[in-house]
Amino acid sequence: MHKTTILLFHVMLCALNVTAGEAAQEEAKHEHTLKPNLLLIYCDDLGWGDVSFNGHPIVKTPNIDALAAEGMIFDHNYAGAPHCSPSRVALMLGKASYRVGFYDIVGRGDMKLPEKETTIAELLRDDGYSTFHGGKWHMDPSNTDPQVATKRHGFDESVDSGMATNVVADFSKWLKPADTAAKPFFAYLAFHESHMPVEKYAPESFRQKFRPVDEDAFKTIRYGGDRVERNKAKRATREVYYGCVAQLDSAMGDLVRLLKERGLFDNTLIYFSSDNGPEHRNSYSWGTPGDYRGAKGHIHEGGIRVPGFAVWPGKIKPRQRSETPIHAWDVLPTFAEAATAKLTVECDGQSFLPVTRGETLHRRTPLYWSWYNARGGVNYAIRVGNWKLLAIAEPRPSGRKVVEHIKQAGFSGYELYDLKSDPNENNDLAESRPDELERMKELFLPLHKDIVSNGPMLNMNGDKASRKTRG
Repeated sequence: MHKTTILLFHVMLCALNVTAGEAAQEEAKHEHTLKPNLLLIYCDDLGWGDVSFNGHPIVKTPNIDALAAEGMIFDHNYAGAPHCSPSRVALMLGKASYRVGFYDIVGRGDMKLPEKETTIAELLRDDGYSTFHGGKWHMDPSNTDPQVATKRHGFDESVDSGMATNVVADFSKWLKPADTAAKPFFAYLAFHESHMPVEKYAPESFRQKFRPVDEDAFKTIRYGGDRVERNKAKRATREVYYGCVAQLDSAMGDLVRLLKERGLFDNTLIYFSSDNGPEHRNSYSWGTPGDYRGAKGHIHEGGIRVPGFAVWPGKIKPRQRSETPIHAWDVLPTFAEAATAKLTVECDGQSFLPVTRGETLHRRTPLYWSWYNARGGVNYAIRVGNWKLLAIAEPRPSGRKVVEHIKQAGFSGYELYDLKSDPNENNDLAESRPDELERMKELFLPLHKDIVSNGPMLNMNGDKASRKTRG
């Protein structure tokens, strides 16, 4: 009888342990379902005017438009920099790229994403997220395996198989349905479109949609940046560029269907943007910044203002447009807030979720952009409210290294624009509004000094030769 009692006791104890284990699993699963999935989509060289929700007269992007209509379109959506690598670094870290020594495109100096910095992927992985990267990386030297680099910076899985439709297919293989996923996911899909070589991302089936090109509509498109000779021979490349954007749009349709089929769409916060404005100096340069001045490499609006929107079913009301400026460095704190994750890093950016709720976003730090070698003659800018100040750095003297000059250079001139009345930056108010010019300089100069003083000294490819002109 005594042995029977002991046996029954052990059976009951095992049952209690199983029940407790199941309860713990259910509690963890419940906690997971409360956290949203987070999807970050970053295109490459996609101009503000390259999507039909911003009015492109030829290219139609019905899938992108339909997704944007599910949430809030940001009419003043900004990249982190006017060119690739620094823009992506600002996105990953939530701060100005110059703070961590990313002064130019990777490969033009001893630049790499510092391991001591916490990326958005690391922050979310530490909070219990599964993490995926698909597509372009471009934040470590070319001799670094991107799959090794991405995993070092917080991604569980990293794949780059070219055009957007392939990237979405790779994501599909990794993504688990809602009812079987043990964790919420964070995915960073860094599409190559519409960067060169566009023909690589424009299959014939997409190009043929634009034969012939509507010439009357084509005449209405504006192109920013330096004048580019677009003769009749080169006009044949228009269908290639437009086909590239159409393929991207098709991939976005695949992506939304995937999320819905896996039961994940309704619990996913999506942010869509681009790393800079459209390229403008090559034969395929048919991307457009809309009505804005400048293009890729420029710190005028056409180089940094890009298409952008956020979607979160049940949290962000559909069919909204906002004029509140949003910056790439806002994404990390935004996703941290959405995930209720502890923000363990210092950011220049702030969560934009208050904007999606109709609240005012009170900025602690002016929006800031930089490139010592920028095209268009202007190197730095800040935006505060509707005012934008652009600063022209003094030419680098012979013998001074690039980073030394970044840290020491004064400014030979400024431009000042009221973006509310002059969004195209045609009317420089630096002389006629000296009061506003001084106010903006008082905000810009200490911020700029703080940012560049934090950046490490590095060797840059341009150290041997100074550049006294920029364009």
